Amino acid sequence: MQTQEEKKVLDKKFDVLNVINKTYADSSEYDLNDTLIYLSKVISQTKNKNKELVKSNFSKFVECRIVLEEILQDIKKKGFDKDFSSDIFKNIKYVKNNFNPIKCIDNYSRNQKLIIINKYKTLFNIKSLLSGSFDKQERFVEIYKEAKLQYKEVENSKFMQNIWNSIKDITIQFLEKLYAQITDEKNNYMEVLYIFNLYFQVAEIKTDRKIMNTLLVNFKEKCLDMPFTNKGIYLKEINYFFLKTIIHLDKDLQKNCIIYLFQKIKLVFSESNFEFIDIWIFKYTNLLPDDLELEVKDVYYVNLKSLKKDIIDNFIDKNQLYDSYIKIRKILYKNEMYLVNHKVLNIIKTDSENITLEKSEDIEKYFLELNRFDKFLQSETDDFDDIKRQILNNILRKKISVFKNFLTSTQSKSKKLMEIIRIIDKLPDYYEIIFKGVIPVLENDKVILFFVNKILNIEGPSLNNQQTSELENLMPQFGFILHNSTI
Repeated sequence: MQTQEEKKVLDKKFDVLNVINKTYADSSEYDLNDTLIYLSKVISQTKNKNKELVKSNFSKFVECRIVLEEILQDIKKKGFDKDFSSDIFKNIKYVKNNFNPIKCIDNYSRNQKLIIINKYKTLFNIKSLLSGSFDKQERFVEIYKEAKLQYKEVENSKFMQNIWNSIKDITIQFLEKLYAQITDEKNNYMEVLYIFNLYFQVAEIKTDRKIMNTLLVNFKEKCLDMPFTNKGIYLKEINYFFLKTIIHLDKDLQKNCIIYLFQKIKLVFSESNFEFIDIWIFKYTNLLPDDLELEVKDVYYVNLKSLKKDIIDNFIDKNQLYDSYIKIRKILYKNEMYLVNHKVLNIIKTDSENITLEKSEDIEKYFLELNRFDKFLQSETDDFDDIKRQILNNILRKKISVFKNFLTSTQSKSKKLMEIIRIIDKLPDYYEIIFKGVIPVLENDKVILFFVNKILNIEGPSLNNQQTSELENLMPQFGFILHNSTI
């Protein structure tokens, strides 16, 4: 059933001259001739389709007519009541009315003309519409985009190609006008970004190096000009400008833009506490647009990794190694943990070379602290236990070396025995290892060796008369060493 709108369109008088005057006011004779040929073909094709529609379904029309006549005859014979007959007649009339548009081929063709003209009216009038909107930038872009969508549907038509090509001069003038505004120092960066957006919606060539370089320079200048008083606002702003800029650049300029962004981030982070960094670092994990090339993304994530390395270097505290280590782990993903693990391992190895631990308690405390890293570092390196053993060996090796030098340079047996007592007292867990490490030196002083032979679990040396006399003189003060392995 026809809608009210359809009836209005079909009943409306079609004024050919009026349509031509409005649509082709700025067209040449050649354009009009080309249009006439194109529309004639469309009309001819539509007429043929409609004729074929009726022809191919003619038998159905005949059958419908016969059925309707049979129904009428049946009603007359059987004499149905007036209300029922009235309903039947209404239904038959409804069916007949639905066939009327098919018969009205001329009206249908006229309607098709209007549909075609209305559908592509922006494209048909593109030149005059753009000229009238040249100083209204947003409207110019809207008209251009709408006409371009229409043109894509009919771009194989030579006539439509001529219409589209006719706007090249005015679009070039429009882009030059926008570029002048972009380079105008009076415009702030927000205005420049907005103009850039308009520019790229009209520009046919999206890889104009001049315009891209200008955009990148504007981004860098904006980052430099922005106040640094509020670091959070600063990062939020440069992130926004970065995203608005990078989508319009080609690959190598995108890389340049990324590198510059991270230079600014590193500068901010270098002056920030860890709590601030903890909030902001994760924003950069998912900041990058998805549609960038893999090569560009690689540059981004290499710089992000470098940024995290800087954070590790700045916030790993040797005096609170474990606590700072745990804190930094929170800003790293699983596949990044090796960054801080390697850093901590290097610190442990380096510091162990310079560490001074006088007592067994100090050594024990030191290794208890190292043991806190076991569940993290043992997954990173299988030889973490070996590293700890190596550290202990280095500590004891130093003590053996110091004790050896002391025994070699000291003549007084009393002083030597006092040092032995001190080592036993301070290093109850390790003195046996230290004493065994200096056996070759002790063998040169059999009196001293006699005092520690039980500790070393070796046979006591044979003493001559002089050595026996020295031993007897030392026994009152140091004899307890012979009877106790631990003091």
